[in-house]
Amino acid sequence: MYTPLEFKHISEWIIPEGEIAERPRFEGIYADGELLKGFMPGATRYTIDLPYGTETVPQISAEAQYGNLEVVQAKTIYDKAYVTLRADGFKDLKCEISFEMSKDRQIYVTEALVDAKPVVGQSGELIKPLGASAFTTPEPANSADKMLDGDFDSRATQDGTELWYEFDFGEVKDISGVSMAFYDGNARSFLYQIWYSQDGINFTHVFTGQSTGTTNDWESLAIPGKVRYIRYVGYGNTSSKWNSITEFRAYK
Repeated sequence: MYTPLEFKHISEWIIPEGEIAERPRFEGIYADGELLKGFMPGATRYTIDLPYGTETVPQISAEAQYGNLEVVQAKTIYDKAYVTLRADGFKDLKCEISFEMSKDRQIYVTEALVDAKPVVGQSGELIKPLGASAFTTPEPANSADKMLDGDFDSRATQDGTELWYEFDFGEVKDISGVSMAFYDGNARSFLYQIWYSQDGINFTHVFTGQSTGTTNDWESLAIPGKVRYIRYVGYGNTSSKWNSITEFRAYK
């Protein structure tokens, strides 16, 4: 049953006595004890720039004038840290902290091409990288981490040629090859190179070729090696210059 709202003129409004409670806010958020660059009490997202080669995740701490603080630390530099401020009568205030490894380093590439061809299907036991990064991120919604989420409907994208995705496995691993899947991979072939590295500085160019162009699911390359880092260097596809990968793994 509909009950009409009661109309009261503003002159009849009653404001309860007492002080209006101040909205809770962060007084400071810190990484290893140092205030975050550009800190603002109302900001809810930060990115911390790290030098290349950083292995230890900065520890996040926070201060607030009142309320209860909860900090969830990132386990790796590819994860995010979260700070939550809770206070009675107010919505939780949450802050997300991500980490960005510098891409500024000199690398060296030697060539040792393997006579391999991609085949449709998953091969062996898949090994998920610890993290992924990209030379560019023209579409923030389609970032490098989408290649690790297990969802063939999401993707990482870059527009252009000689643009790389880099995958970090956290430690040197013996692998039998790589498996990957492409966005609209059943309608076009993607042109690319694969580089292997144990240290992220010295890379070996092991493959140049293109995808099968017949599947949106896994396709695999049998290229054994010892790797910590793998680079996919993209040259677009047979329809455009977009490099769009839905999933990427090594396998053994």
